[in-house]
Amino acid sequence: MCLITNKNKLSEVNKPLTVYKVLYIKCQHDSDGNGNIEQEIFLHSPYQFFLYKVNTLYKVKKINIHERINKYISMLHPEYPNRVEVGFHSFLRRKDAQLASEQLGYSIFGKSIVVKCTIPTGTKIITGVWGDDGTTKIIVSDKIIIYNK
Repeated sequence: MCLITNKNKLSEVNKPLTVYKVLYIKCQHDSDGNGNIEQEIFLHSPYQFFLYKVNTLYKVKKINIHERINKYISMLHPEYPNRVEVGFHSFLRRKDAQLASEQLGYSIFGKSIVVKCTIPTGTKIITGVWGDDGTTKIIVSDKIIIYNK
């Protein structure tokens, strides 16, 4: 997932912001040998395969804004000259995340789901769009907390 934007600098959130991520969920059941079954839940991103734990604060060192090099997207959306790849990509609207989740469906990694997340106060962010239609609003942040579905 890559954000395209017409912005060339980051901003900072002054209050917690609710966003939505599409992640794959996979449950693993294991027996401890005494008849007890333990369940472990794995959440990971569909593009970078980053593994998340619920209720954990994640950080990246730096969000870099690059000049876009994808000629196809450049022709479709010349109004968005920059791209951001590194950082936590999230949807601003739950309905957009739900649509992306439905498109991803199932894979060997599990079922795609929408999870509610928080971008904490003081986090560096940049907003833009994702997808060929250029209307799906997303945000990239340098910090995020993943919550249960």
